Amino acid sequence: MADTKTFFIGQWDTFHNNGPFPTRILYDLRLERPENLPSVSDRYNDAANEVQQLIQTCISNNERFRAYGSGWSLSNIAHQHDRMLYTGRMNLKMPIGIADLHPASVYHHEDLFFFQCGTTIKEISEYIFTSGKSLKTSGAAMVKPLPVEFQRVSMVLPLIPGRCMMQWRG
Repeated sequence: MADTKTFFIGQWDTFHNNGPFPTRILYDLRLERPENLPSVSDRYNDAANEVQQLIQTCISNNERFRAYGSGWSLSNIAHQHDRMLYTGRMNLKMPIGIADLHPASVYHHEDLFFFQCGTTIKEISEYIFTSGKSLKTSGAAMVKPLPVEFQRVSMVLPLIPGRCMMQWRG
């Protein structure tokens, strides 16, 4: 099962040290090890269930919750004074299978991949390179470039026990 460490930190800062900001609790979620839970989709669902429990704890305590990545921002945008979740270790990745696509999809499954929120651009580039692909901006000349759109999305997961936003078949 995913393991979450709880740290009562008192204050938090960005990578660029433009804080510190008062923060009560920092969570650090580690995914289950592949040898204990081999399926990527099962590890994803396990982590989603763990995040749902953290959110439910915040709701029960009438506290706010914020997931953040590297803390790279030059502002306090990633900060939340109650509870924060570091997502940098949540870096699962897998190809999208043909069975995972809607029958009316115009996309080719060979060009689609799933990357969890903590996956770095370098990890993405290295992973898709093994499939003969590259990010459009990577400059690689001998592989098929993939158009990529990046969008900053807050973690929003339904609070239904045992369910998460995406259930992957594996």
